[in-house]
Amino acid sequence: MATRNTQTNEIRRCFALRLGLHRIAAHWPGSLTLLEVGTSAGLNLHFDRYAYQLAQAGGGAPLTLSTTVRGGGPADQLPGEAPVVAHRMGADLEPVDLAADPAAGPWLEAFIWPEQVRELATLRAAIELARREPYPLVRADAVRDTARLIAEMPGEQPVVVFTASLLSYLDAAARERFTAQLSPAARARKVAWLFTEAPGLVVRTDVAAAALAGPLRDTGEVYAVGISLRGAAERRDEVLALADPYLEWIAPAHGEADDFSWAATVGLSQPVGK
Repeated sequence: MATRNTQTNEIRRCFALRLGLHRIAAHWPGSLTLLEVGTSAGLNLHFDRYAYQLAQAGGGAPLTLSTTVRGGGPADQLPGEAPVVAHRMGADLEPVDLAADPAAGPWLEAFIWPEQVRELATLRAAIELARREPYPLVRADAVRDTARLIAEMPGEQPVVVFTASLLSYLDAAARERFTAQLSPAARARKVAWLFTEAPGLVVRTDVAAAALAGPLRDTGEVYAVGISLRGAAERRDEVLALADPYLEWIAPAHGEADDFSWAATVGLSQPVGK
């Protein structure tokens, strides 16, 4: 702990990534470019190499991710068809270099509870995949460098900026500075922010999804999976699902206009601090 940061790699969050990419591709057909901010070891960048199952059951190959579906929403949209990703890169204040640092893998394994035998096997398989087929990871600050990284991504495809639990590591001013980079960057090429974050923090950014005006605005016990599409003359914000912070379950929206008022009645959301 004296020389390394706490950097969990919950690759089950790829369920949120797949769902969001599928929705973005429905709005912007064609290939996409992926930039994960807060990438740690970059394991989520391999999202299209994993298998997915909608059940917390044993079995399956080591690189099989599983979750459960709650809330009665449409499960047929999960995990979502994976679009073609032309380029992908991860950015982190302290990127974890699995290829160069032999201690990096055991350090990531240390964040798995002893009884989570299957999760450990999945993490080890993902680490081996990342070592064999690495994607570029760069040292960067989300608050200062995101716009620059978007501009430097090759090609002309829309850039999807993916974050998972990033906002909880930023104070209010830093959250504003992070999101303030996105719309100016979108003047040159389309940018989508795909997030799985606490809705009580997302609502304090410039995201204006209708669902965040309802009960979700004070929710802190679950995460919102959403997208914010930005172009030179385009803006669309949507909340696609609620989820456990580690994607142990996901509850898809019941429709585009869903305000998730039903979530509290089935025990999926609690006010902040409760």
